[in-house]
Amino acid sequence: FIPFAYAIRLISLGAYMLAEIPFREFRKDQGMHGVQLLVALATVGIALAGAALFPDHRVAWLHSYFMVGLTGIIFLVSIRVVFGHSGRPDLIRKSVKLFAWIIGALACGAATRIYADFNLTHQVSHYLYASAIWLACGAIWMTYVAPKTKSPQPARPKPS
Repeated sequence: FIPFAYAIRLISLGAYMLAEIPFREFRKDQGMHGVQLLVALATVGIALAGAALFPDHRVAWLHSYFMVGLTGIIFLVSIRVVFGHSGRPDLIRKSVKLFAWIIGALACGAATRIYADFNLTHQVSHYLYASAIWLACGAIWMTYVAPKTKSPQPARPKPS
């Protein structure tokens, strides 16, 4: 029953992506955050497929869902919201390479977490690697994005 439930979720995600994402509109000259969002969504699909194919290891596969999929989507959407609303849209384009590395690092962290459940002799060390990578990515987000959540102070009028 569990593999079937995850397969239905995967099919639903695929149908949603095909119906709602304008794949033909992605261009390299428009920046890569859209492609990064697709990668994050794809890892959700990979996680659901892994949970369907390996139901005994579904918790490990769902770490891809949470570590890369949801965390990556939250990071990428927050970039646009924070930088856009704080009057710093120039930082959106400047953040592309940094967050490509972050999505890649999150994917590596998820992979090492999944591998940990298949190689029990190194399980604890791989858990630690995965959590350290996730914490490092969160720290980068906190350093790079969170300080921009404050709106700029309005200019004070000069005394006459």
